Amino acid sequence: MKSLKALYALQAGFSGSMIALRVPPEEWYKLRGVAKDPSEDPHVTVIYMPDLQPEEVPLVGKAIRTALEGQTPFNVKVTKIGTFGNPPNSEGKIPHVAFLDKPSLTKLRNKIIPELHKIRKDIVDTKFKVYQPHTTVQWVPEATDIPVLKEPVSWEVNEVRLYFKNARRERFPFLKLDRIPDLAEEVMKKATTLTLDGNIEKALQLLGEKVRHG
Repeated sequence: MKSLKALYALQAGFSGSMIALRVPPEEWYKLRGVAKDPSEDPHVTVIYMPDLQPEEVPLVGKAIRTALEGQTPFNVKVTKIGTFGNPPNSEGKIPHVAFLDKPSLTKLRNKIIPELHKIRKDIVDTKFKVYQPHTTVQWVPEATDIPVLKEPVSWEVNEVRLYFKNARRERFPFLKLDRIPDLAEEVMKKATTLTLDGNIEKALQLLGEKVRHG
């Protein structure tokens, strides 16, 4: 438990927690192939939770499992690449985003939110009143032309993932509701524990094996 608390402390530099979809590599390559400066964080946020606490993580996992009972896989597709029309950020850049068709993702979101509210009424971020599913393709100067898709982009959604402070990830498949750890995350947790215990050489060896074997 000491090592787990230490891991939470190391993750404190990250902000926010979310329930999201992973964009499959093959489809992400299609999107980033039309970008000048592609993002390296291919996900679609379903629900954002800005201030989730460590002790709430298992409760959120239980809420997800309850909400997903009877959920079957469905397909999503990118409808277009565009912008939100917001002014540039402090770096003078705006996001180009791939918008996804909305009904199935909105329905999924609306199944999970009531279960989260049983944990805490203000657990879900309400900054944006209308849910617009998307994945950010790139951040660029405002005058940059919006990319045009060269081929259709779609995939099957068969799980959601819980991201705690953008670093700890857990998978929740639709048809098998047991928690499945993200393998890369499990390796990082083990390496972090080894490092905190002073076994830096073993931690580096573990990470090296992960790089070699994928």
